[in-house]
Amino acid sequence: MLQRITSWIFFALACCAFDANAQYCRLSCSGPTGEGPCTLDERPLSQDLAAGQDCSGLKGKVGGNGIAVWQLEKGDLVFRQAEANSLIEHTLAKADRVGTGLFAFLRRPRSGVPAGSPFDKGKDDGSNSSGAAIGLPFGLILPPHRPAVLVDAAPGDADGELSVVDGATNRPIARLPVRGGVIPFDKLSLPEKKVYRYSFASAGNRKLEGTFSVTSVQTERDVSEETEYVMGKDKIPPRHREMVRAARLMEYDLRWDAMQSLANRGSR
Repeated sequence: MLQRITSWIFFALACCAFDANAQYCRLSCSGPTGEGPCTLDERPLSQDLAAGQDCSGLKGKVGGNGIAVWQLEKGDLVFRQAEANSLIEHTLAKADRVGTGLFAFLRRPRSGVPAGSPFDKGKDDGSNSSGAAIGLPFGLILPPHRPAVLVDAAPGDADGELSVVDGATNRPIARLPVRGGVIPFDKLSLPEKKVYRYSFASAGNRKLEGTFSVTSVQTERDVSEETEYVMGKDKIPPRHREMVRAARLMEYDLRWDAMQSLANRGSR
């Protein structure tokens, strides 16, 4: 079941249609904050364009780090990635649903980290770690506020124990049991703007490791407020709230939380 979680998240949305006249298009730069803006047809991606209501007429060459596109299509809110140096109209014309490709995009290693990031000069945000490969935390994350789920974990990795330590002092923070691919992440109380390391000893006798840092409580409030604003402005049905929330999280470079928002769809 864990290996199929990425597919049902997206295709479960197709069971209910939007208003036939509804439109939604949200664009955001793909690179982490501080790496520089993305461009469309050599113009910076403007706020007006980012809040546009229709993707269909967009044309031009994509620059910078690429552009993430969330688009309403036949009643389904889907994600597409327009890579740098591509034509955005070619991306928008694709017939595929991307599906599991979104999680692969969220987890792809960063070439740099945001300006002012708590990560070290080695620019290791944990996105290329063995832990991130099965859905354990990486990069900047929101203060833990709900259980987390493993994504694409093999059966032998669905159970085990997660040990979290302070990244600067190696002081033990907590040990969390993992059962059935679910981590009681909401039991953690982690000060913000600090780096943490973890190791996961799986029931399959594997040791997986990774790194992450915690952003501010205010960021969580901002994401929630902006999600509700977009939901109301674009008249998006409540059943798609987690999809819209994921789009907002990506704009804050909170990629792990975006992945968890999709995997936990409907639990908040």
